[in-house]
Amino acid sequence: MQIPHSKHLEASETLIGRSKNETRAFLERLRSRPSPHSFWGEADHAVILVTEGAGSGATFMISQLTKENEGELLQALQEAKSATTQKGVATAHALLGEFDAQSVHLFESAGFATLATLQYMEWSATQNHRVLSQITNATFSAASALTHDVLCSTLEKTFIGSLDCPAIHGKRNIEDIMASHKGFEQNDLSLWFTILSDNEPAGVLFMNHLQNENILELAYLGITPEMRNKGIAIDAMSHAVNQAVKRGCNKIVLAVDDTNIPAISLYKKVNFRETVKRVAMFCPLH
Repeated sequence: MQIPHSKHLEASETLIGRSKNETRAFLERLRSRPSPHSFWGEADHAVILVTEGAGSGATFMISQLTKENEGELLQALQEAKSATTQKGVATAHALLGEFDAQSVHLFESAGFATLATLQYMEWSATQNHRVLSQITNATFSAASALTHDVLCSTLEKTFIGSLDCPAIHGKRNIEDIMASHKGFEQNDLSLWFTILSDNEPAGVLFMNHLQNENILELAYLGITPEMRNKGIAIDAMSHAVNQAVKRGCNKIVLAVDDTNIPAISLYKKVNFRETVKRVAMFCPLH
């Protein structure tokens, strides 16, 4: 069942397992965002949080799974998924711990599939504060300089033959993908770049400035098939690092499919290091 507003603090405490002060801060941040959210289950021991995002997607988060609450969590997950579907949301997503096989099984029982294991990586300014040089003639222009249709077309081309989460390709329409990158809170589009080679679109680089933090997120880097293996990707990463240096940011963070060895090698070349892994779950709702 849906948990009433009056029990959201208790539900949040069950969900994140933190102190009262941390729980209040979590709930305040959640309520301050424009994205709709709802809690499901039993506030004191079995909680599902659903947060709707831009691009017709919803993220599902669960409290700690035990043998005692497994049945209630599964029921709450199924109810939350059904209600989210009825609202017209197109896709459901979840991120689980790398070794949390029980939670993966729970989500699979509710119709989710494992999309990929994501390797999180970060670049730190404390060890890397110099501006990097380019090795190609690629240029980086504001994505807003392209028409919406051309930008979408370029983005779609970068998916062809991509090794990053190939299981999701074709399961979301391009307008939803673009909207999810922009977000409800309208990310800083001055960090969105079209990569040009000889004045022709060769790829895209989308970065976001994480709210209230001195951190950049590398949300997406994609190169069109005909422009791969020409050094453009390493120049794009150099450009990303230079944006952080120029803006005085402490870190850049990203997530990558852990089977995408070429991408991981690329990120390591500009001194990104591996941090944690998460299992990405996915479920189309329509």
